[in-house]
Amino acid sequence: MHLKERKKFTVKIVILRKFIDVSNMAKKCEQCGVEFEISEEENKFRERLFPVIAGQKYVLPEPVECRDCRRQKRFAFRNERGMTMAKCAVTGKSVISVFPLDSPFPIYSPEIWYSDKWNPLDYGLDFDFSRPFFEQFKELQSKVPHISNILVRTENCDFCNTVGDCRNCYLIYGSVNCEDCQYGNPYDSKNCIDSLVVRNSQFCYECVDSEKLYECFFCQNCNNSRNLWFCFDVENCDDCFLCVGLRHKKNCILNKQYSREEYDEKVSELKKKDYEELLTMLQNFKKTVPVKTVLGIANENVIGDGVNNSKNCKNIFYSQNCEDGMYASQLLKTNNFMDCDFGENGDFLYEISGFYADNGSYFSHWCFECNNIFYCSMCGGNTSDCFGCVSLLHKQYCILNKQYSREEYEKLVPKIIEHMTRTGEWGKFFPMNMSPFPYDKSVANDCFPLNPTESGKIDKPFRMTNSEIEFYKKYNLHFPVLHPDERYKMRINLRNPMKFFDRKCDKCGLMMKTTYLPEYAGKVYCEKCYLKEIY
Repeated sequence: MHLKERKKFTVKIVILRKFIDVSNMAKKCEQCGVEFEISEEENKFRERLFPVIAGQKYVLPEPVECRDCRRQKRFAFRNERGMTMAKCAVTGKSVISVFPLDSPFPIYSPEIWYSDKWNPLDYGLDFDFSRPFFEQFKELQSKVPHISNILVRTENCDFCNTVGDCRNCYLIYGSVNCEDCQYGNPYDSKNCIDSLVVRNSQFCYECVDSEKLYECFFCQNCNNSRNLWFCFDVENCDDCFLCVGLRHKKNCILNKQYSREEYDEKVSELKKKDYEELLTMLQNFKKTVPVKTVLGIANENVIGDGVNNSKNCKNIFYSQNCEDGMYASQLLKTNNFMDCDFGENGDFLYEISGFYADNGSYFSHWCFECNNIFYCSMCGGNTSDCFGCVSLLHKQYCILNKQYSREEYEKLVPKIIEHMTRTGEWGKFFPMNMSPFPYDKSVANDCFPLNPTESGKIDKPFRMTNSEIEFYKKYNLHFPVLHPDERYKMRINLRNPMKFFDRKCDKCGLMMKTTYLPEYAGKVYCEKCYLKEIY
């Protein structure tokens, strides 16, 4: 950077700091009122993510909401399973849609939305500096056609949502590179049914937060194993039933070693029991066996739970192959991020809900294969350098869906950022009331239910697919008696909350951070004591 450019850069930062609170003090959340602190470490990391526009860096202000409320807002902009039948506004054909039938915007089938039969720039707006940005964005959002459900390079996956590079799948959500999977959130997997963040696995059923499993059933936080039934935190094992915390074992039941003949005989009898009874047996047995304060493998300098093969990450959950990030969940192969959820293959991301292969994305949701975008929704296909846009593909230098030259864009965007800084909008994710989804249909309702006491059992009729029935018969599984949404709720409820609590190690007394609730009755060990116990 030349000296003249460096001076200009410094002046720009100073100008913006006049309107932005960057003090390192305790704050009160604007949404829930709870006090929270922003550390110097967090501020330094945020500074690494400051966006660059036309050679200038722009300050990302300290958040004014606590981490839970920020996550709740992002979750409210993601609807995975709340789908309904609608009609494409162009063809009139029936489509599966994640949007309510009374949505203000037209709903297009994926075939039409990806086609050249319409132009999202026809809905472009001039930026009005007399109005708040969010008000203008909402006006645009209510007019521009939306894709009924996000499908990227898929084959025979019409009843799925937010999936890419998948084939012959049914009712899976947020998944990539899957084949012949049904119900849940598999990744890079084949022939898996009823999963929740299961990666690189095959022929599995009712598995949660697990990786590299083959023919495993009712397992949670298990890895690199084969033919497990009703197991928790089991790694590199084969043929185990109702086991917890085992490593490199075979033919075990309730962590007890058996011969192959004994194992087969006892398992044959156990499989006759009701699955609910077996799940209860597993949970009761789990309380008698020490569990690790947080779960994860092959991590370096990571504070998180359900995290594997990651480095330099803090407060992240259910993620894999990530590096240099804070405050995130359900990410894969993502680097340099803060306050992000639900995405794969990203870099330099801030306040994002749902992404795929984005590089330099800020305050956006449901965008894929985009670069250097701000406050965008449902854009993709190598869209870059856009601000406040909806449903764009292969576009560049657009603001509120209006096309500009590069010079016009780089001149106008700094003015918009300064305007949003004055209105208090710059640095905040979209307000929750701007979500196109009802709250009870969003994933926010799973983790932050508004009326938890009213969350009753889902007792609706459901049908099974032919391939699903064949799967159950192949493995002699009981046919499910609960609706798929109820089965999903049960898997979600197996997880610990996405927050840390102070607790003493039940072995050495060391104070540690854990996601187990303070009232959890089982034994929770620090990592050092846990490793001594199991090896």
